[in-house]
Amino acid sequence: MLAPGVALLVALPALGVPLLKLLDAPALAAVQSQAGSGRHRRGTAAILIAIPVGALALWAFDNTLLWSVLAAMAAMIVLLALAGLGLLKLVKSRVRAPSVKLALSRITRNKLASSVQLGALAISFMLLAIIWLLRTDLLADWGRMLPPDTPNVFAMNIAPSAQQDYVGELDQASLMRSDAYPIVRGRLVGKNGERYQVSTDEAERDEADEALRRELNFTWRETLPSHNEVLAGDWPTENGVSVEADIAARLGIEIGDSLTFSVTGQDFTATVNSIREVEWRNMRPNFYFIFDRDTLADKPANWLVSFRLDESQTSLLNQLAREYPTVTLLDLRTMSSRIQSILRQIGLSLSVLAGLAVISGLLLLLTLLRISLSERQQEINLYRTLGASRTRIQRTLWSEYGVMALVSGLMAVLGAEAAMAGLLKWGFEMEVRLHPELWAALPVLAVGLVFVTVASMLGKLIDPQRR
Repeated sequence: MLAPGVALLVALPALGVPLLKLLDAPALAAVQSQAGSGRHRRGTAAILIAIPVGALALWAFDNTLLWSVLAAMAAMIVLLALAGLGLLKLVKSRVRAPSVKLALSRITRNKLASSVQLGALAISFMLLAIIWLLRTDLLADWGRMLPPDTPNVFAMNIAPSAQQDYVGELDQASLMRSDAYPIVRGRLVGKNGERYQVSTDEAERDEADEALRRELNFTWRETLPSHNEVLAGDWPTENGVSVEADIAARLGIEIGDSLTFSVTGQDFTATVNSIREVEWRNMRPNFYFIFDRDTLADKPANWLVSFRLDESQTSLLNQLAREYPTVTLLDLRTMSSRIQSILRQIGLSLSVLAGLAVISGLLLLLTLLRISLSERQQEINLYRTLGASRTRIQRTLWSEYGVMALVSGLMAVLGAEAAMAGLLKWGFEMEVRLHPELWAALPVLAVGLVFVTVASMLGKLIDPQRR
């Protein structure tokens, strides 16, 4: 029921407004293109346009994300259009070729129509560029972040009595593995003698930091893990703890603070000796809190180790599962293949949407050209009356749409680079880099697609006999 309803709402203004104009057209307009268009039913047309807009507002009035996306897209269209017009004005003052200068004059003369065309084309090609970068660049960068020896299997809940034997089995099979870590389950309950207050009310509880709402994995080590980096302080010695930088920032933890922890209902304290940075995306065992050995020595613990298996070593994993039935195995290979499959499907869907966006932009350009067909023909007749050759007129028309396509392509690349930079820096915390191949390819693609789209109609304009 939803699809037919949406189609009807979209069709009302899309078909109703042109039909109203057709009803208002005087009979003389059928034989004379110069005849007036008669009166316009602007009120009725406005109502037809307001119907789908109002339906959208009623259906998604509380969807903040939807309205944010629509507002961002509208702002991006306006910004890209204004930037494109500014670039055209700058180029116009420096161009000497008569055909190109005449084309630029016509584009900048009708700022509203040019802004609509530039904005629509730029946002369409920008979406295409973003999808391409997401499918290729982002996934490739994510893959490069993981070294070849990245663990893909985690063995958890290893009993202390079986820890040495289990690790020995991995070493005997020459598997790349991490160090074995003791795991103690507990909670952070206080700082500097004051206990954290976590409400029992579900709504208020959700507002508290997630590290205070659940049990955490504690561990001890005598040395800093190779994949961690100390930002401040020294490695814990006696009754000390090293705290991960993000949780320290969120909870206002500083070096020298006394933290209170609870394990199996028993509280104990530790002094913050260091703040360290953790790379959570390296698929290695990482922890919020790492203690010195003596602080957790009397606490109940199981062990954790991660290792890497090839597809041909699945039998070894089955053997370990039989020999150590109490050990929990988390095989990320299956999860990774499923994630890759889902990402491919999402990428394909987004590619289809990007293609539809480009087609919509080109259709809008073609529609605006058809609307202005009679005006364009009058201009061409004027140019010919003033002595312009067919070649000059042809060059002017192709220059106009070529420049518009080129500028929209450049604005699209600029917008895509800005969007990807924000996504990489604040969304994925990855290194931001430019894509020179996109700056070279997308403007050329834009010019080619626009030329193919308007070629037949421009041919009719250039040849006065084909009207």
